[in-house]
Amino acid sequence: MTTKRQRYRITVRTKDQRTLVKEHIGYEGGLDQPMSWDRVVQKFHWLSEAFAGGDLRSKLIEAVQQMGCQANLVADGSAR
Repeated sequence: MTTKRQRYRITVRTKDQRTLVKEHIGYEGGLDQPMSWDRVVQKFHWLSEAFAGGDLRSKLIEAVQQMGCQANLVADGSAR
């Protein structure tokens, strides 16, 4: 299965007739640019800090990390 890269192009035309173009391919967290665990945790804190205190966020992160460890054990056949 091949994946299509997401490509974005923004074009701005200024009043003085200049044309400015910015193109971007892919995004952080996409298939071509997966996020590291540390970056996922950082983004989670940033997005959830208005809704959950630090203790709850830490517990949620730990729970997800534990689920990831269990999934790895199942995937490689270590868990029986």
